[in-house]
Amino acid sequence: MRHSVAGSASSQAGRSWISWLNCGGAGTVVALATNQQNYRARVLRELLAYDDHFDALLISCELGFVKPTSGFFGAACARLGIDRADALFVDNAMPNVLGAREAGLAAEHDHLSEGVGRLRALWAQHSVPR
Repeated sequence: MRHSVAGSASSQAGRSWISWLNCGGAGTVVALATNQQNYRARVLRELLAYDDHFDALLISCELGFVKPTSGFFGAACARLGIDRADALFVDNAMPNVLGAREAGLAAEHDHLSEGVGRLRALWAQHSVPR
């Protein structure tokens, strides 16, 4: 089974993805993976209420590693309780995608400008249950 770990946490990116993701389905864990400082982590959790829309927030300052390091992806999968081979990482920054692939995750480059249809197609391509 594949689980999705979505990268990028700008308020625009998060809100746009939230409208479609709605925390997955059929056993799919949908998490937001982002590099943030403590202050921005609080904004994501308290002001933007991202915890209400994702199964998990994987924030670099809380994990102790930053994207695109292998440590980040290992800690993220450990936090989710999933194997790296069962994760799909989607991000708008190619260095993060390459880092995820090097760490053993399936990873795809995507940008919001490509629309939700592209994200749906990536999930289908990787057999992510919806």
